[in-house]
Amino acid sequence: MKKYTSQQINSLSWHEWNELMAKELNAAGYKAKEFDGRKWVRTGYYKADLSDPAYFSLELDEDGLDYLKEIGLVNNGRCLQCGNPIYGNPGRFTDGFNHNFHYQICQKCVRTRGGMLPDNGVQQGSGCMAALLLLPVNLIASFFTIIK
Repeated sequence: MKKYTSQQINSLSWHEWNELMAKELNAAGYKAKEFDGRKWVRTGYYKADLSDPAYFSLELDEDGLDYLKEIGLVNNGRCLQCGNPIYGNPGRFTDGFNHNFHYQICQKCVRTRGGMLPDNGVQQGSGCMAALLLLPVNLIASFFTIIK
């Protein structure tokens, strides 16, 4: 059963919403992941980030994210990347390394951030298109290298 409604979470500032998520995760015993210079470890407490709502999701793991979904703080009408309300159909961010780690995002973040990427004015997917266009050139070059 959801503890929070969409109206409740959308009435909060994004900072208040991040603080509430951190409070709920800490109270339930979840640990934030931190980078120790070599790998990610679970040692820290969750805390709200003042600079960008998307940073909060970087500390999450699948279990913590599932808990936030269960209580209604995520996938309940608010974008975890930009903090804005989600109007219309939500998009979906899925971690490339863990397909079970996913959450709803607004359509603006789908278009401009491409999931987690910053808006740099480049059409999303243009790198893949360039790679496909250069594939025949690389194949021909490889062929002639083998013949030598």
